[in-house]
Amino acid sequence: MSASDSWPAPREFGTTYGPPFPVEVLPDWVGVYVDQVAQAIETPVDLPAMISLAVLAAASSKKACVEVRPKWREPLNLYTVAVLPPSSGKSPVFKKLIAPISDFERTERERLKGAVAKDAARR
Repeated sequence: MSASDSWPAPREFGTTYGPPFPVEVLPDWVGVYVDQVAQAIETPVDLPAMISLAVLAAASSKKACVEVRPKWREPLNLYTVAVLPPSSGKSPVFKKLIAPISDFERTERERLKGAVAKDAARR
């Protein structure tokens, strides 16, 4: 078997690599938000869908885990990569989807400011 028989021909950038992300598999509230963000920013639904998975994994990483088998647990880590041409809405979509985590972190910083200052002074 030659190398040309075992590998498909490379595809040009910008070609479709498969069907769009199946938004219907997401929880209803996430699917609705993903659709609305995609429409508002005029970007493929795949982008907010993939980023939403990463955001949900980050939000639940300390609250849940996967038990592969007894005594073997793994955290819910997920790494996604969004690859689109420049000016295709990656940053605005990311900012929209990460907003709840950013808000939570800001609130926690404010809430813990006094305790952090006490610890710093004690040290």
